[in-house]
Amino acid sequence: MEPRSMEYFSAQVQQKDVGGRLQVGQELLLYLSTPGAIPDLEDDMGRLGKTVDALTGWVGSSNYRLTDSDLKPCRSRKEEVSLMGLEILSAFVDRLSTRFKSYVAMVIVALIDRMGDAKDKVRDETQTLILKLMDQVAPPMVRDAAILAIVEIYRHVGEKVRVDLCKRGIPPASRNCGIDYCIVSVIDDSGEETQP
Repeated sequence: MEPRSMEYFSAQVQQKDVGGRLQVGQELLLYLSTPGAIPDLEDDMGRLGKTVDALTGWVGSSNYRLTDSDLKPCRSRKEEVSLMGLEILSAFVDRLSTRFKSYVAMVIVALIDRMGDAKDKVRDETQTLILKLMDQVAPPMVRDAAILAIVEIYRHVGEKVRVDLCKRGIPPASRNCGIDYCIVSVIDDSGEETQP
């Protein structure tokens, strides 16, 4: 595999063709997972920002289409692009670690929007990326605010939050770091904390 430049990937992710996006997405994932394969990854922060911005557009392209025969939802090419965008952004977070912090504001609105997506797979991948962002780039104060937000959601939604957290396969150690599972488990219906 010969090294590719960020200039190449930045231009490729701008294309509108769904098939082309999926193809370049697979290539970009491969290169991001190979150390040294994109030697100028962080040389031009403006170009990297344009790439992240374009990928954020990919994330927002999810929708379902219906088949004519049985009118059951099936995964559309646009949903595949959305999932590919989430996967690539996750790979950027893995590769850049805390250096991804300057791009969080660029992606967070699209991620919050995808949390309301009708497709479980898109919501699951979005939640995984948000948890990764919280773990890698969020200072403890932000994590604490996120925990309080989960507690507030629990007060309004109830037991569904706990079930959803368990269903997502979040290991207990991660739940205790990113989402204070213990607090959620001890809040009763009145919103008051109780002893377990």
